[in-house]
Amino acid sequence: MTTNKEAKKKYAKRWREANKERVKENNKIWREKNSRKESQRIWYEANKERVNKNTKRWREVNKDKRKEICSKWREANKERINKNVKERRDKLKLIVFDIYGGAKCNVCGCEDIYKLCVSCVNKEILPKHGRNDIYKWLKHQGYPKGFQIICFDCRRIYNHGTILACRA
Repeated sequence: MTTNKEAKKKYAKRWREANKERVKENNKIWREKNSRKESQRIWYEANKERVNKNTKRWREVNKDKRKEICSKWREANKERINKNVKERRDKLKLIVFDIYGGAKCNVCGCEDIYKLCVSCVNKEILPKHGRNDIYKWLKHQGYPKGFQIICFDCRRIYNHGTILACRA
């Protein structure tokens, strides 16, 4: 024999399943009315030092747990992370190109952004870097002089010591 409470639960469940869109809309309206974002932001601003202190203490106490949480999050969000890294790298690349004369090869005039790179005019100041670290290095050094924008074809020719016209 079912109790009145159980019958009400079953009815409510059936009703929610039959009216999913209505429930969804009502939940959305309720969240908008009861949003605490503004009050939370104000509280955070007033207690920022306390929050940072507690966060730092929790991280020190729970190093292994935090490491596990972070690795799970990175594993679940690989595509998002890769997309963000690529966007930041491309943005920095465009900034470097603008500072060193625009996205155009100094030798042949090639404007294909994917063929362009930074080349060191004076080989003595060439930093040790990886594939994309040159852009970070230039930013941290304050964009020093002695670098130019050049396409990969011209760079290859330039590195071999012959000055020939390349394909643009």
